[in-house]
Amino acid sequence: MSAAFYKSSDGALMAAWAIYETDVGAVRAAGKEFAAHFGGKLLMRSDFHGNRVAGLCFQPAKDDPLWTKPDAQLADKQRPRSSLRKGTKEQRQALAALLTEWSERFPKLKADLAPVLAAMGTDWGALFFCGIGFFKHDGAIYVCTSAKLAPCMVEILSSEYNAAKAAYESIKEAA
Repeated sequence: MSAAFYKSSDGALMAAWAIYETDVGAVRAAGKEFAAHFGGKLLMRSDFHGNRVAGLCFQPAKDDPLWTKPDAQLADKQRPRSSLRKGTKEQRQALAALLTEWSERFPKLKADLAPVLAAMGTDWGALFFCGIGFFKHDGAIYVCTSAKLAPCMVEILSSEYNAAKAAYESIKEAA
């Protein structure tokens, strides 16, 4: 099945998007506070379910027995170890304190994408095998997917979608 291109400025969709953007801002702010506390760089995760804090990466990497090695497959993410195989009593106590502090401070906020997808006439399960790409530009949401969407999503030509995407990317790069 080939991809189709859509755009919409439907009121319900734009309201859901505004709430989602506000929630993403709150998640990012909580994540930045968390990253600043531990002295790391914030890593965010975005998927069909929404947006949330993924963890931290450190530059240079923490070379400490209390921390995991950087995971190259996850943008060099590091976290406190769950346990020490070898270590002194003091190291085990320090790890317990670090784990407690990490779990207390780790942001649990999530920006839920489900209302946006529902306003488009789909859900994450329908997109699992076909995927979706979307962005907001000039007061409209542009979507590329092979899934069937609600009537509020007006099908457009790929040239219109690509022009809007190029304009969106240039604005994003300038910021």
